[in-house]
Amino acid sequence: NNARKAHITWKGLRITIENPKGSIRKGKGKDGKSWERKMSASYGYVKSTCGKDGDHVDIYLGDNLDSDVVFVVNQLKESGRFDEHKCVLGCSSEKEAKELYLAHYPDNWKCGPVTAMTIKQFKRWLDKGDMSKQADNPPPELLSLLGYIN
Repeated sequence: NNARKAHITWKGLRITIENPKGSIRKGKGKDGKSWERKMSASYGYVKSTCGKDGDHVDIYLGDNLDSDVVFVVNQLKESGRFDEHKCVLGCSSEKEAKELYLAHYPDNWKCGPVTAMTIKQFKRWLDKGDMSKQADNPPPELLSLLGYIN
């Protein structure tokens, strides 16, 4: 796809925006039916990465650009098996990240397990993580920082 795309840097990550917030994203499903969605968040990818599908690692970019947490959605296929990662940046909570993610899918879409990471952990995961598997559960110190445990 040679269409012009926006390029930004967020917390040291080089990001390409394919579909800006407010734009219409279109495609065809495996069943051959066309679909389209109005983007409530910008959608793109982290440059110089490779996800499970062989393309760059996908991201949704929320409005809270000061957030230091990345939420990695382990997207599942209809069978319940792991499909690929969808990373949500710019959200303050897992609930907010799930809502942002789900806003871009049909009403019956299910959100897979979500892993929260600090920016440092996320960069290390992008560099060294196994993209063929679900992202690991967050460490206890991050869960504590996010208020999930005391």
